[in-house]
Amino acid sequence: MLQLWNPDRWRVGKELTALQREMDRLFDDFTAQLPQLTRRGDVDFVPACNVEETDSNYLVSVDVPGMKKEDLKIELSSNVLTISGEHKEERKEGKKSQRITERYEGCFERSFHLPDIADSAKIEANYADGVLNIGIPKMAKGQTKQIPIGGSKSSPKIAVKEAPTKPVASAPKSAAA
Repeated sequence: MLQLWNPDRWRVGKELTALQREMDRLFDDFTAQLPQLTRRGDVDFVPACNVEETDSNYLVSVDVPGMKKEDLKIELSSNVLTISGEHKEERKEGKKSQRITERYEGCFERSFHLPDIADSAKIEANYADGVLNIGIPKMAKGQTKQIPIGGSKSSPKIAVKEAPTKPVASAPKSAAA
């Protein structure tokens, strides 16, 4: 059957496509804001952690039972705090028959983006009873400083360092001249 062209039919298709693009953008924005759990592909487990905030600091607690302090590493780079480590299971040779193993072993890494108010110079960490605690103090809120505006004839006294200039080598004179 011959049907008359209906422009509304195409408009619905465009609206659905626009809706799909908007949903994709929303999910991309949402997943970009999730904490980055790992950067490496060789991560074997992800330890549980808590992040608390008070008026003066942040406290990150990571459960890593059975690990030694020497097996843990904390790094800070570009305002990203990375906690990593390796749990090595000591295996004893013997005639024991092990039926169930629920202990983890291997590498882990957790990363947290620190807010701008975090005072990275004063971060402290301690490890006790299988829990790694990291204290991240907040910087004191700065006070606003008024900057006076000078008259129209005065200019700011900012030293501008000029690049040294190289002497220009002259072309050798020809013998015919």
